[in-house]
Amino acid sequence: MIRRSPEPRANHQQDPAGAKGPARFPAAGARRAAAVGCAAALALASVLAVREGGSQPKPGATVPKAPPIQKQRPSCVVTGVSPTFGPPGTLVAVTANDFVNCKAALKCGLEGWITACSKTQSGCTITAPTMPALPVACQVVAFRADTDPTRQQLTGKAFTVTATQSGDCQATSVTPTAATPASLITISGIRMDQNCLVSFQGPFASGSMAVRSASATSLQAQIPPWPPGLGALRVASSTRPDVLAEQWFQILPRITGQECEAYEVSPAVGKPGDKVYVYGTAMDRDCSVRFIDARGVSYPVVNPIYVDYYRQRVQVPNMPLGAAKVYSDREDATHMKLNAVPFQVTQ
Repeated sequence: MIRRSPEPRANHQQDPAGAKGPARFPAAGARRAAAVGCAAALALASVLAVREGGSQPKPGATVPKAPPIQKQRPSCVVTGVSPTFGPPGTLVAVTANDFVNCKAALKCGLEGWITACSKTQSGCTITAPTMPALPVACQVVAFRADTDPTRQQLTGKAFTVTATQSGDCQATSVTPTAATPASLITISGIRMDQNCLVSFQGPFASGSMAVRSASATSLQAQIPPWPPGLGALRVASSTRPDVLAEQWFQILPRITGQECEAYEVSPAVGKPGDKVYVYGTAMDRDCSVRFIDARGVSYPVVNPIYVDYYRQRVQVPNMPLGAAKVYSDREDATHMKLNAVPFQVTQ
């Protein structure tokens, strides 16, 4: 017996006229048309979503990458200037935190006079310019290489272009830039002889500093017993005291219990009974001064004639003639410091 396949169950649906009838499956062409329609609808929805601010990309489209985050560039900073003052033509050595992306220049006066810095292995150098009126306060500034320094408010390290003549002493550096009273400071330069005048102008003290030694290239000046404070250290020539080279200098507070240390006797030659000054650091009444002869015998000064923080006036003791040394310390002779100031005892 041959069995027939069961007839498919009719799927009845309501037609527009209300009559029921079997629904037919769509043909293959109709199915393809429906698929194309769905794809077009999805594409249109994607386009509308993008237009309305959505982020859905088209199928197969390349998604653009976000731009890289820009790191903040470090600022350009001048870290050192040497010397800090000098006449036109002075070579100024400059160091900075970054000479790959930064440049340096000398910016002078209200007009913003700019002098470029030439690169070296360790930094760069600036030649102090000739200007209409001197002295002029300047700033050594650093700035980004892709910017214009004349259009920026830049701050840096101070440099003063000074005025000098051929016979004037010409200072180029001061070491140290801060010290206690009675300390010696070294000023280097050209023609640094006894014609150079050194002075200090501060909020609590001002006046001249005594020049203790001088040579062609440097001199040593002593800080008087002034109160602490920040001010201007000035160097001028005795022939033209109006010509100044100056830089900031700080007088530090005295150190309680500081070791006293002699470094000069003036005059350096004398006979027993003569009165001489012994200059040093912390030369108060607790500081003892001794003369030592060539055999090593000690002759202590019992009663100094005059005492202040940076000097004692003493009488040369009765001791053998010839070369001697002067020591100072707060301890006995066996604990005295090794620094010795030469002195010559004469008749």
